Amino acid sequence: MPVISPDTCAAAVVSLGVDPAVAHRAAPLLARFVDELHRGNDRFGLIGREDAADPTRLLERHVLDSLGPWRVVGDLMAVSGGRRLYDLGSGPGLPGIPLALVVSDLAETVLVERRGKRVSFLLGVVPVLRRTAREAGWPEGTPAIRVVEADATQLRGREAGRTDEAVVVFRAYQQTSLSLAADLSRTFGPGTPVCALKGRHDQAHREVDLLAASPHATEVRVEELPAGAGGEERSVLVWTTGSA
Repeated sequence: MPVISPDTCAAAVVSLGVDPAVAHRAAPLLARFVDELHRGNDRFGLIGREDAADPTRLLERHVLDSLGPWRVVGDLMAVSGGRRLYDLGSGPGLPGIPLALVVSDLAETVLVERRGKRVSFLLGVVPVLRRTAREAGWPEGTPAIRVVEADATQLRGREAGRTDEAVVVFRAYQQTSLSLAADLSRTFGPGTPVCALKGRHDQAHREVDLLAASPHATEVRVEELPAGAGGEERSVLVWTTGSA
């Protein structure tokens, strides 16, 4: 039995404004993902021990936190036409795996991670989620999740022809900087939407001012998200890559 129930997962996801039908469809996979994080942490060193030991904390502080910008990501896809989600520095699959299970119309989610132990975890968990999906009645081959062992700066050559339809997301990849904006413009090309999960609103707004000085970032803004599990402020910094 999973360490947390699908019904609990579904109710939590619905609380974020996700359509109940989508939430209930994703719930068995989310429950299994929480189970894999909980059981695999000692071996792979994925998440802080305190959070990993408590499935409810895993759900609230990591899975739901990753789903906070689900609507923002969907809107970016609709505006840009991008249908391939790149999760940079994915670690244990956050935020990419939860978003892959909830955001509609994604052609593929690409988990980009360079650390070998975490890549091993991802390569093990993706087939587990696909088996769970088949048991839950998902179409064959879904969810469409792929793992790439690389640093983000190596992607342009390795993902030739794919990055043109990208939407980029990350949760704990790098601090916002002018060099990060430049790297993403070179890697994905101009016009790519970027969605960086952040905490306090005031800090995120200061990062808007930082990126405003860069030719590699345009349409920079902050979207304030629902508060985290402990009432912490959550936000997402959004921009479009500028000239490379």
